[in-house]
Amino acid sequence: MKILQMTTYDLEQPNHGGKLRSYHIRQKLRESFDVETLSFEWDNRNNYETFQVTLDQGKWEELDLNGLLIDWGICTYLEYYNELYTHVMANVKSYDPDVIFLEQPFLWPLVKRLMVDKVVSPNTKIIYSSHNIEVGMKQKIYFDAFPTKVAQAYTDRVDTMEREVITSAHAALAVSKNDSDYISELAPNISVRVFPNGNSKPVNNEQTQKWQKIFSYSECNWVFIGSWHPPNINGLRSLLEAMPDDVDSTRLSLFVLGGAGDGLLSMKGFCQEKYPYLNILGPVSGDDIDAAIMNSSGIVLPVWEGGGSNLKTAQALLSGKCVVGSRFSFRGFESYVKEEGVFLGETARQVSQQLIEKRPEQFYKRSNKVSGLDWEEITKGMNSYIAKAIGISI
Repeated sequence: MKILQMTTYDLEQPNHGGKLRSYHIRQKLRESFDVETLSFEWDNRNNYETFQVTLDQGKWEELDLNGLLIDWGICTYLEYYNELYTHVMANVKSYDPDVIFLEQPFLWPLVKRLMVDKVVSPNTKIIYSSHNIEVGMKQKIYFDAFPTKVAQAYTDRVDTMEREVITSAHAALAVSKNDSDYISELAPNISVRVFPNGNSKPVNNEQTQKWQKIFSYSECNWVFIGSWHPPNINGLRSLLEAMPDDVDSTRLSLFVLGGAGDGLLSMKGFCQEKYPYLNILGPVSGDDIDAAIMNSSGIVLPVWEGGGSNLKTAQALLSGKCVVGSRFSFRGFESYVKEEGVFLGETARQVSQQLIEKRPEQFYKRSNKVSGLDWEEITKGMNSYIAKAIGISI
């Protein structure tokens, strides 16, 4: 049984939530099925020789795209550059999948086009892998960034593709009961099962000494890990604005790993010099993330908006480190809010006070159920669920 997984990002170096979820799903699927990933990543050139397609982001302006639109903008790009679509089509046709496993709804227009062009069989099964219910989250992002009429048009576009893929799917995966309920409401006749977000337990590695040195200049060193994603960026800014003006960087330092820091620097009116304790490092390797977590004072989860659930919450719990964050960052993880070393606040001010006041232990002993947040545990039963949904035995 051949499964074509389709993603809006390359999975070979998974370094943020969506990539990690898709990567670990693929790892599990490959235990029972032949799985190929058709991925799209924005770069400085077109490259379509393999299933790892890169697109030229230098073309955004002429296609009226920007960084907030590039998920479904992939399909816009393929519509405009037909030669690229032709190569994608040839690769898919040569693989001849029995199942299309669609991560998020944004490539659904491409799937429909492949069906119309008879590149995939009408008997091909569709499995929808939902990471969030996208429409509500995207609505907030678009209305914050665009004029009302434009924002509504973009929201409607996402709403349409999300509804269409849900109602066209043979089965679906969701990250939370709320998301599962939404899918069932739209498509009561399809099977849907919750596979929550998880993570891998951070461990020390060859980057450990480097991070021990980096952290030697402050008494408390907190880390925030997040991609260039508006809920991450907005949450980080809210936290910083709630912090006192007189924070001593020898007492407290905050290190931002991942694209969220670069997103923050791009925000109008943001001035890094106001926050001498803030260290924006940008995207780093997985080993750097693990070593930073394990040698930090703790992990900060300043998120007050968005959908689905938060992979960084699972990572923080598995690490055994102190966790300071918003109660919203534990959506989908409500049963873990009373674990040792977890300190939550409703507002940015409350979270900032926790950061200032805490003197964390090096590690906290957590209950056995936390180990169930590891990806291997999360994905148990996934292959038998998929097999049953598409009518085969494994």
